[in-house]
Amino acid sequence: MALAPLTLLVPELRAAPYAGGTDVLDDLVTWATAPGPTSVRLVSGPAGTGKTRLAVELAARLPAPGPPAAGAPFVWARPGARPPEPEGPALVIVEDADAHEVGALAGLLAGAIGRPGTRVLLLARSFPMMWATWAEEVHTSPEQEAFALVGRAESMTLPSVELDFAAVHAAIAAKLGLAPSPAPSWRPSEAATPLDVQAAALATLLADGRDVSLDVDGLLRLEEERWLAVAAGLGLAPGLDLLRDVLAVAAALDGSVFGDGDLELGELLLRVPELAYADSEERRDLVRWLRTAYPPSAVPAAGRPAWPEDLMLGLAAGHLTRRPELAARLLRRLSDRRAWRALVALARTAAGRPEGVRALAAVLGQDLTGLQNVLTAALGTGVTGTLDAALALALDEPLRAGATLAELLPGPAALDEAALAVLLPMTNGLAGADEAAQTSAADLRWLQGKRLSELGHDDEAADALRDAVRLYRSIPGERESLALALNSLYNCLMGLGRQEEAHAAIVEEVELNRALAGRSPGHRAAYAASLSNLSAALGRRGREEEALASVSEAVSILRVLSGARPREHDADLAGALANEAYALTRLGRPEEALAGLYQALEIRRRQAGEDPAAFLPKLLLVLNNLSATLRESDRLTQAAEMARRAVTVAGELAPAQARAQRPLIAATLLNKAVVGAYLGDAAAAEADIEAALDIQRQLAVERPQQYGGQLEKMLRDRQRLLDFLLAQQVDQHLDDPADVRHASDVGDEP
Repeated sequence: MALAPLTLLVPELRAAPYAGGTDVLDDLVTWATAPGPTSVRLVSGPAGTGKTRLAVELAARLPAPGPPAAGAPFVWARPGARPPEPEGPALVIVEDADAHEVGALAGLLAGAIGRPGTRVLLLARSFPMMWATWAEEVHTSPEQEAFALVGRAESMTLPSVELDFAAVHAAIAAKLGLAPSPAPSWRPSEAATPLDVQAAALATLLADGRDVSLDVDGLLRLEEERWLAVAAGLGLAPGLDLLRDVLAVAAALDGSVFGDGDLELGELLLRVPELAYADSEERRDLVRWLRTAYPPSAVPAAGRPAWPEDLMLGLAAGHLTRRPELAARLLRRLSDRRAWRALVALARTAAGRPEGVRALAAVLGQDLTGLQNVLTAALGTGVTGTLDAALALALDEPLRAGATLAELLPGPAALDEAALAVLLPMTNGLAGADEAAQTSAADLRWLQGKRLSELGHDDEAADALRDAVRLYRSIPGERESLALALNSLYNCLMGLGRQEEAHAAIVEEVELNRALAGRSPGHRAAYAASLSNLSAALGRRGREEEALASVSEAVSILRVLSGARPREHDADLAGALANEAYALTRLGRPEEALAGLYQALEIRRRQAGEDPAAFLPKLLLVLNNLSATLRESDRLTQAAEMARRAVTVAGELAPAQARAQRPLIAATLLNKAVVGAYLGDAAAAEADIEAALDIQRQLAVERPQQYGGQLEKMLRDRQRLLDFLLAQQVDQHLDDPADVRHASDVGDEP
């Protein structure tokens, strides 16, 4: 065959049976072929779950099947590569969307908006797509429109799928032209992906009876044997290490060299130290070897090389982390775009593996100053946590030896606070005995935690904030900073659903603020705000009387402060009034709760008019709470009006806000459904509960531990609502059968 056996794992060749569910594929085909304006879909899933294969199958089922080529109605966009610009509507498939530069991705989507009818499929290992970073980095109107388009997109997470090893073995044997033979026994690990199964099947077929491990590593060892055989066939005798270097350089460039001529590729091989001073003939020989071993794909794919990208990038990244001097040389001397792509590939390969993080730290430690531009460019991608861990290791030893951050990283002085907080991790070297160094480390870790939380990395944010709290506790003069860090930690933990740990954080914050307020009257607002948060935490634990006492004290303090300086303290007062109303409602006193909620509504309405970005979500919360409380008081008409206003406000949220407020929007729709059912509007009630469930299902897929239980509860709520609506219909029919129209019964014998 023209292509190397390993290329059978390229998704475009479809060598193995597709194992994904047809429901998702059918839905995507309907979406891709439907008329209408530009639309976006988000598909996420861990590495190897079949995202690219899903896109290939989608392309194959469209009216003009086959992977993208010049003039075909689909375009593949890969990180660091500039896809061709289609002339008209197209299906744009964006691979590794969470590894794209924000500006490049925004530009690509902005171009799609200019082609009505275009469909954009974003594939990523995880979402959200760094909303906060995107919002800060895109400025033009088309880019903002693209941002809004993604914010409205439907998303789905691919479930783990299982490939049948025997079926894959037989399919690949047929592609290789081998006679059918029984598949060997193979038991996949629990973490085996479809790519692992295909690699194992191919390894058994290539091993020719030899004992090789049935995994990706075993397949790559067989591939290295083939490299030497290809070289020998060309009359070359390079060492295996040199071939590894050459392929690592090519793969780290994400195959973009395959769109270059041989001369350009030969020049790029100058990055290999052994070839830096070699004559051009030797480099041309290696280019010839690379072209022979991995010729341009027989399936046109916008210059994509004929190799399975994940495998070869993994091989390249693994080799480069064992050769940190070569990796650092690459990252320093490549263009910013290519260096950034190579760094993301290295970090993705190292993710979750301690040895991989240590190797990445060795790469970064080669030239911390020279690599800063590349590191900064990687902010806002899905590798922030891995880079953070590697940077901490790379910085730690020189800091312990007495170096300063200014010496090691002079460039960050020009960065803004948000970028600095993510780029510079807290290291043991920063947290030394010197109190000033400890304070700097704590400040940095606190900023980093807040920034990671904004970017959607909640687990890493919680780790950073715990570090900040631990450091501030050890510094006697940083009580106020400790209280603020505890507040950030409380909010982060509540977002993760870790209520026990969150409760401990807010209790500690209240005690700190109580002591600070006793010494400084100017700290009373912070004390009241922490009392209000404590009330919410107590309410969630079923301690209603304590919750009411805590928030009532907060309201008393804030009423005094707001009377003197309303602009400064009204926001905290509105939040405390809402929490007090919640506590009163929980105690069965909804009438008392209404007065505070109406006052909070007036404050939030004024604030939302002045600053919609900051206060529309808070206005939505008050409207939802007010509607629910009016319903508890049997004021159904007023409750329905507030519910309608709440849904209207939800529709006014910016895309990033709407995504962040999905739990509240689902609760708002559920409340509107219940009120509508009470008022007899069955059709609207059913539509609202289904819309709420769509949101809740999406949340449960993204964070099953946090939202799975809420989905189950909402499903029970829906059943109760449907039962109630049915009972209403039956009662109405009994009162006057003519009022209820039934479909004619058919098929009954007289």
